[in-house]
Amino acid sequence: MNKIGIVLAGISVFALAACEMDDESVSTLGGAAIGAGLGMAVSSDEDKEEGALIGAGLGAIIGNSLANQRSGGGNQQASTQAATPRYDQSRYDGVLSAHNFAMQTALENNAPERWRYQGASGTVYPTNSWVEYGLRCRGFDSVWSDRGQTGTESGSACRQPNGFWKQN
Repeated sequence: MNKIGIVLAGISVFALAACEMDDESVSTLGGAAIGAGLGMAVSSDEDKEEGALIGAGLGAIIGNSLANQRSGGGNQQASTQAATPRYDQSRYDGVLSAHNFAMQTALENNAPERWRYQGASGTVYPTNSWVEYGLRCRGFDSVWSDRGQTGTESGSACRQPNGFWKQN
């Protein structure tokens, strides 16, 4: 499928899904779709998937942020719902995207990188470095907090020829 076909398919899915969503979800999904298209468009032929994924993550964060600014942080119904914790897929995706973007930056710069998304926050700390199969690899520790809970994650990733760090 060519680029135009992929973008049109994404827009079709977005249009169908938007019929059943609130404004914040539509903005988040729309940002992800636009970001994925732009990420693919600016990526080289062998990096289309990575470009689309990073573009979708950043687009979702920007779209969600714009929706929150536009609505003044939410309506009365949303603030009532916030008192009862519930699973929110778009928020989870945004938190994960913010963490993954910070991880890419921390590993590339070999320096701690902080991230924040809708009240969740954390820091990714690069640790040891080594070469494996000709690829530069680094370990990392990540600490996070969200809604009164904290956690840690440790892992490693290797820098791929396309410039992205892929977790092992």
